[in-house]
Amino acid sequence: MSMDPCPEVRRPNGTLRAFVEARQLVPDAILPILSRAEALSNGASAMLVPPASAATLLFQQPSTRTFLSFAHAAGALGYHTTDLRDMSTTSFEKGESLQDGLRTIAELSELVILRQPNHDALLEFVRSSAALPKPPIIVNAGSGPSEHPTQSLIDVATLHRRGLLDPAGGPKQVVFVGDLQRSRTVNSLLDVLLGWPHLAFAFVPIAGLGPSRCRLEALEAMGRSFTVCDDLDEALATADAVYLQRLQDEYGGGDAQQHEQALELLRLTPERMAKLPEHAVVLHPLPRRREIDPTTDHDPRAGWWETVRHGRFVRTALLEALQPETPS
Repeated sequence: MSMDPCPEVRRPNGTLRAFVEARQLVPDAILPILSRAEALSNGASAMLVPPASAATLLFQQPSTRTFLSFAHAAGALGYHTTDLRDMSTTSFEKGESLQDGLRTIAELSELVILRQPNHDALLEFVRSSAALPKPPIIVNAGSGPSEHPTQSLIDVATLHRRGLLDPAGGPKQVVFVGDLQRSRTVNSLLDVLLGWPHLAFAFVPIAGLGPSRCRLEALEAMGRSFTVCDDLDEALATADAVYLQRLQDEYGGGDAQQHEQALELLRLTPERMAKLPEHAVVLHPLPRRREIDPTTDHDPRAGWWETVRHGRFVRTALLEALQPETPS
């Protein structure tokens, strides 16, 4: 069952207007998006939005892949796009409140793609914008350490392409490695993968940066199979998918140097890659630091550049699915 964070994410007719948390989409809603993304990647034409539709990309945190793929996706649909990435060029520099700035963007845009450090502020924007004469489509492009729902769709697309989401293939294990306490991509991917009951999970965190007790208790209450361990080599031997995450030190907390040294012990090297089953896939949302040896890039089990390559098509398909009616 999908779980909407607030009623305003939907239009009065029940269709989705705002995609802000990964748990909003269940497998039955995700798979058509992934199928459409495959068609787009194979040359299908995107369904154009009405002429003069405007999209604003407001990114209040750094981004490379998410920003570029959303810009390409909006352009493919025919949006006139404007990006706001340097806040010093906006009226926020003059003291304008976030609420007023977002209201201005909403009044002037049919689509708002927002990267915001505060997830609660994003949810408040969804609620307040619903009262406008023409509420815009809103997509969360990453909200602090909380959520990155579109990255989870891209990661799921790679797992699906590799055949790991088909329950007919039997139980599968997904291993999460690295900073699992402050990672929005880990949070969102785990929420999405809970929709596939045949998946079990293993967590191999940097010391002191494991999943929250609340998260583990929730998994236990759902009856999901999971383990927490510190032996990466042992976890890799039975992994069907591995999800690596760098140290999220931009959010502070703890001894960054000590954590970096701990992450070094979890580094994916060619020797470690060799311990994986041949059918396995390794994902990383990027950017990476030293947690992956670049010499592993050409291993067929390395999936991180595959996710980059297909990201714009998944995001294009998502934006199509969020349209209020079939675009002309």
